[in-house]
Amino acid sequence: MAIATVRVRAATNADDDRPDKADMERAATLLQESGFKVHRIGRFGVNIEGDAGAFQRTLGVDVSKSENGLVETARPSHHELSRLIDTVEIAQAPTGFDKTIDV
Repeated sequence: MAIATVRVRAATNADDDRPDKADMERAATLLQESGFKVHRIGRFGVNIEGDAGAFQRTLGVDVSKSENGLVETARPSHHELSRLIDTVEIAQAPTGFDKTIDV
């Protein structure tokens, strides 16, 4: 299983422009219908969880070697989803901090 954020395209090409709320919700619905668990709809993307097969089949992304993180262009098989999303990002697993801090 992998957890990722799928970035939804903004209405314009400006880097600071947020995607339309309806597009965010539609992307979340399509991802859920494709077998992903939707954890959250954020400001710029949808946080999802799924197995490697779902990522490959639905988004065209190989997550099998994502232990160090991954940012990849999505290549969705679903036409409407390909219009809505552009990037899949899997954050690197956090490393534990084993030193005690006195406060």
